[in-house]
Amino acid sequence: MNKKYFALTVILLYSVIFVTHAQIPGDAMKLINQGKGGLTEKDAVDGIREALEKGTGESVNFVSKLDGYFKNPEIKIPFPPEAREIESKLRSVGMGSQVDEVILSVNRAAEDAAKSAQPIFVSAIKSMTVSDGIQIVKGPNDAATQYLARTTTPELKAKFSPVIKASLDKVNATRLWEDLIKSYNQIPFVKKQNPNLTEYVTDKAINGLFTMISKEELKKRLTPLQFKVTQEDGTEPAFKNEYADNKREGIYVDIVSGEPLFSSLDKYDSGTGWPSFIRPLEPANIVEKQDRSFFTTRTEVRSRQGDSHLGHVFNDGPKPTGLRYCMNSASLRFIPKEDLEKEGYGEYKKLFEKK
Repeated sequence: MNKKYFALTVILLYSVIFVTHAQIPGDAMKLINQGKGGLTEKDAVDGIREALEKGTGESVNFVSKLDGYFKNPEIKIPFPPEAREIESKLRSVGMGSQVDEVILSVNRAAEDAAKSAQPIFVSAIKSMTVSDGIQIVKGPNDAATQYLARTTTPELKAKFSPVIKASLDKVNATRLWEDLIKSYNQIPFVKKQNPNLTEYVTDKAINGLFTMISKEELKKRLTPLQFKVTQEDGTEPAFKNEYADNKREGIYVDIVSGEPLFSSLDKYDSGTGWPSFIRPLEPANIVEKQDRSFFTTRTEVRSRQGDSHLGHVFNDGPKPTGLRYCMNSASLRFIPKEDLEKEGYGEYKKLFEKK
């Protein structure tokens, strides 16, 4: 392993452990120095550049292949929002197959256009400064994605738009779209519409590409278990996890977004082998959804900002709530009460002050 990859590995390891806007710890910074034979900041940033080139290349290859957009629910391009009424009306009059043909065509256009993205990303990555690289390491889980979005979106739009227009024409999407709009506008008593298809598909194609880049970045920042649990709705082993037996005072935040979720004051031993709480610390940061997997109906718990899968909530908890928020340790990061201030959660210190 050469020096720059070693530096990158060390820095990213620390950025996973100290993920919430923390300074790079002193031990990591000692590895990046200007001394003879030492690792320089340039070495580290060169490593980040190479990692980003590889990551963006993988994302571009993924979305530009056949069905890269069309069969990926996360980025599949539907009818434009302002045209949903058009879609509904046309399906109701027996034109569903034509609507489906347009949706397939616009996704094929996005897949075609995405092939031109990598040279633009490479140019932005090569222009990255040492300061940019350090800010990416110190920043949030999508810091690299934010950097690329900030530095490439205007050029991507300029490059994608004519490619998408040509692609739409090539797969007859433009003609199909115009025929659908014409058919819709001939229906009595409807408001006439004509959304700009090329502009819409361009924006959605770029957003979808950044969605996949962000996911690839998150995969590198999290451990495999953390990624499986938070992003793929997995479940960690009972008892063999980090916080089931944690009795220290402090709060638990989302491993992805850092949003406050639970307090040790509401934690109890449920005997299940997973960290359990009677209530959330910040109910507004919790989203509950019906989960019908595994041939049963449960209530899934997700974080609002990070959209991380956290676990499930059950109605068999102790008083006063009667609830058991059964969480995965892999979805959480524990902030001890003595570190709340320096980690940016000082407002919660008062919860642990002796009265």
